[in-house]
Amino acid sequence: MKEEYEARATRQASMGAFRPKPANLQDDRAACDRSRQGSTWRAGITIADDRERVEVAIVGWKEIFLDAQQQSIPNLQESSTKRPCLIVILRAQLTLAKDVRWPLKGFVVGSKRYHDAAFGNWTGFYDWLRDARGSLLGVRYTPFNETEFLTERTKGLAYVKSDPPRHLEIYFSDRREFDETHSCDQEFLYDAVFRSDDGEYAIGFGMEELSESDLRGLEETGAEWAVACPSE
Repeated sequence: MKEEYEARATRQASMGAFRPKPANLQDDRAACDRSRQGSTWRAGITIADDRERVEVAIVGWKEIFLDAQQQSIPNLQESSTKRPCLIVILRAQLTLAKDVRWPLKGFVVGSKRYHDAAFGNWTGFYDWLRDARGSLLGVRYTPFNETEFLTERTKGLAYVKSDPPRHLEIYFSDRREFDETHSCDQEFLYDAVFRSDDGEYAIGFGMEELSESDLRGLEETGAEWAVACPSE
């Protein structure tokens, strides 16, 4: 199973798809259902409830993605304009920024500079939360061990529902009744963490899976929109 999964992940990465996929839709749905009970790793591989074993497996597979990414640098360069990123700045008022491309070394919003917090391009899994009609409501971020601290740090934010240390749910509006069957993306594209000099954190999410309709819906939320300028 592990060898087959690694081979499939490597093939996907070489084609520019940097996230693992279950063998078929049925496996994907079943994996998603079980993952809500904490008994399934996000990529759809059933394991025991042992966080240490999960992390060991993830670290090994992350290395596969990194190796495959290095082998496909030309593809990355050619498709740089196709890697849109949504930045969620974790401050008291929900603040979003788009029109940037990942990966980012950092960015500037106003006079504040955010630096890559050195946790890597992949810091966990994320699901776009949707209602029964498919409308985008928010994003659920399930961190690896290194970034679990964010689930505690965001507990006081009104737009975040935090469940330390498992995950945090970031909502783009007051609507929070998402449909689980429409919220199983298991994204593993890009979710780097950034930190400002004064200790404010942000997460950049690769949003290739979002449609134009999703983006229009985002712009109609009560979020504060910021202009992020990538830094070198």
